[in-house]
Amino acid sequence: MNFFEGNPLAFPSASWLRGMWEVGTALFNVALGAASALSAFLIIFLKGNLIDVGTFFHHIFGSVDPGALFWGKLSDIFTDRGDIVALSYALSGLSLFGMAFSSSVDVLFAFGGLLSFFSSAMASITSMMVVEEVPEALWNRG
Repeated sequence: MNFFEGNPLAFPSASWLRGMWEVGTALFNVALGAASALSAFLIIFLKGNLIDVGTFFHHIFGSVDPGALFWGKLSDIFTDRGDIVALSYALSGLSLFGMAFSSSVDVLFAFGGLLSFFSSAMASITSMMVVEEVPEALWNRG
């Protein structure tokens, strides 16, 4: 299916999600924002301290770059980038679930790192999907 087909507001449908990946991206960002805001409270609840909070966020942000490189290389190997994004969402959801039921700060750190690694696919792959699917005539030349 050609992306444009006369509809300038259509979204790419590069996967079995059939053009719904942008909805998943929006909902996923809401969940990530809530998880980020609640992580500090969860660390304190698990008897951690403010140094643990800082270490947690340092740890999860350190997982973004390796994850983006991994997912970018993987999306170059496979032709259907949408399926890779869907896999990333599923694995990120499992990581969020693991964070919610963590029994210690160390387990929370592990799931937080996995969440960051898995969710890093969203930025790199969806950016490529937009670049590949949006006609050059619609690019902002400003």
